Order: sequence, then structure tokens, then C-alpha cells
Amino acid sequence: MNIKQGDHYWELRACDYYNEFEKPKIIYPDIAKERRFTLDTEGYYLTNTAYFIPSSDKYVLGILNSKLVFNYYKRVSSVLGDPDKGGRMRWFRQHVSNIPIAKADDNTKKKIESNVDQILTVNVELKADTSELEEEIGIVKESV
Repeated sequence: MNIKQGDHYWELRACDYYNEFEKPKIIYPDIAKERRFTLDTEGYYLTNTAYFIPSSDKYVLGILNSKLVFNYYKRVSSVLGDPDKGGRMRWFRQHVSNIPIAKADDNTKKKIESNVDQILTVNVELKADTSELEEEIGIVKESV
């Protein structure tokens, strides 16, 4: 394997997926006590304490932030402490990529995407409580 690196120890090697950072993506932290997936449309670059999914699919974003997925994930992930009492979970990419996400019919998908759009808008513009919309995503998904 030929890894290109600079002449000095502080020079990093080239990354095959640099261009993915500049595209819309779902980002999330390495360690968190709750679900914290969000959509980056600004092209942020992440450090080693965050991961990303190269997708802007708002249906997937909504499902990843649902209570259903959270309850599943805290049973299969590495946890620092008790996940039901505020323990921190490790949101490793290899575990997140194995979260089962069911395909939805068009109406369900549109409803979840609409709720995600509203949550993103309210959070960005007003910093308001979006718990009702978030709860609705969980209800919609559980009925699928």
C-alpha cells in the first residue's frame, strides 16, 4: 500500500474522500448520551471526534433521530455508564452503518421528511422546542 505523506511528521496523507466533506451530509458525534444526527449543507470538515454519512436523505436523518432507533442503538453500542441514566454511547461508524432502516411508502417518507424540514427550520431560526415534531416521527415510523 502506497500512502502519500509529506516530508515531515506533521504533514497528513491525502484523503480519498475529501470531496465528500464539501457535499451535503448527515453528521454526528463520536460520543453522545442521546441521538445527535444533523444535516450539514455548508460543507464542514470534521475531526476525529465526529463522523458523517455521505447522504442528505431527510428520511434517513429523521429515522436516525427517532426514539425507536435510539432504543435499539443503546442496546447494541458501546456505552460508558448506563444508557438509560444518561450514560454516553459510542456512535462508531461501523455500528451506525448497521442500524436497520426500513423502506417506507411514499406517504410515510414524505411525512417524515416534512417533519425533519420543520425541525431543521425551527432549530436554526428560532431555537425552539421541536419535541412534538420529533415525537410524530417516532409514531409515524412505529406504525410502518
